[in-house]
Amino acid sequence: MSRPETDAELIPQPADEPESRPGGLPLYVWVIGAVVLAIPVGLALGADASWAQRAPGPAVALLRGLAIGLDLAPKLIIRALGALAAPLVVLAILSAIVTNDLHGRQGARMMLYYLINTIVAMVFGLVLSNLIQPGTGAPLAQMEGPASAGPARLIDILVPEPTGPPKAPPPKSQTEILLEL
Repeated sequence: MSRPETDAELIPQPADEPESRPGGLPLYVWVIGAVVLAIPVGLALGADASWAQRAPGPAVALLRGLAIGLDLAPKLIIRALGALAAPLVVLAILSAIVTNDLHGRQGARMMLYYLINTIVAMVFGLVLSNLIQPGTGAPLAQMEGPASAGPARLIDILVPEPTGPPKAPPPKSQTEILLEL
């Protein structure tokens, strides 16, 4: 006599067998392998890429295009993550508040926890930025002047450098404010 099947046995489970992964290896093995391969390749190629100047003409153009492409992808990803980070954190907190069925003292404790967590993160960021002082010692005097008249690059168009904080609009008179209403 066979036993009856339960609902859990009928629901297909995700395949977590090593054979279902690329090469039969977990993701962390691929990441560690990529880092182990990237370190000697980076050291061999060097930071100044002077080896590329010895290549034939078409190869230099191909390598330059490859370098620009390899420079563009991480910048776009970092900018997208930077743009999505704050909204995702706020949505995660709001989702936790809304989906948890906490009332009264437990809800107040959770809100206090989120408030303390936010304050600690802000203080931590401010302390680190004041201790490290990014940009100190940068040769800013050498960077002033007109931009180079070189050819435009795709990365400059897609990822413009920030020019500073946004400027506030000029103050309006009371008459202008009333006319807008």
